[in-house]
Amino acid sequence: MKSSYIAYIDILGTKNSSENEDFDEYLKSITNFQNELLAVVPDLEGHGKIHFFSDCAFIESENLDTMIKVLKNIRNDLFNTGLFIRGALIKGTLAAITGKETEEEINNYLDISKKTLSTWKRCKQYSSEIGGALFLNKDVAKAAYYESFLKASAIYVDNELAEISIKSQLVNSGFISDVNKIYI
Repeated sequence: MKSSYIAYIDILGTKNSSENEDFDEYLKSITNFQNELLAVVPDLEGHGKIHFFSDCAFIESENLDTMIKVLKNIRNDLFNTGLFIRGALIKGTLAAITGKETEEEINNYLDISKKTLSTWKRCKQYSSEIGGALFLNKDVAKAAYYESFLKASAIYVDNELAEISIKSQLVNSGFISDVNKIYI
């Protein structure tokens, strides 16, 4: 598997609109979010993927600069519609299985079990009736875990990435690198 970067993002406030039974507001938020995700697909330049459900998404890119550009565009464009996101950015892979992969692509996943291969075959068989993704890497949980610590609109950047030369541009633009010390 190639080395890549993953982000987990979640729009803030959708729980409130669903709890208050304000379906129109909920639908507006989800539609704006999903339209923005569709708008940034070209920014991935064919070297990444987005998997979304409702008000959250996992994004994967092989290029860190591309990932940052995508996250900034999402954050800025959603902000202009009155939506705020929080998320986490880490080095890792999603290892996502959707049923659309070839068997050769599936065999490239080193830790694939027979049970997972069976699940992939069933997803492929029923791909017109079922959608979603099975993530085969613990990095997915790590990204969602870091996002859960944030108390406001921000994007956590794993310390491993924060040491790279991008640290100053990230912190100055609403990305944070130490979830235990900095809250925006």
